[in-house]
Amino acid sequence: MTAATCSRCSGTGLEPDDVAIGRRMRDLRLAKGLSLRGMATLLELSASYISDLETGRRQWGKRNVDRYEQALK
Repeated sequence: MTAATCSRCSGTGLEPDDVAIGRRMRDLRLAKGLSLRGMATLLELSASYISDLETGRRQWGKRNVDRYEQALK
């Protein structure tokens, strides 16, 4: 039996800093000229959920990071 890799730390053992990730994602969103509601529409999520991610009140999972980055391309 093989051990599963942790989805939060990708096997590094280090917890990601959700506040720092959120700040970076917010900066990227603003650089693209997207409003909070515009990003929420692109991701089919609520604006309050996006706000919670960007302020560190919710944890960033790999799936959310990937979706967010894809929406910014």
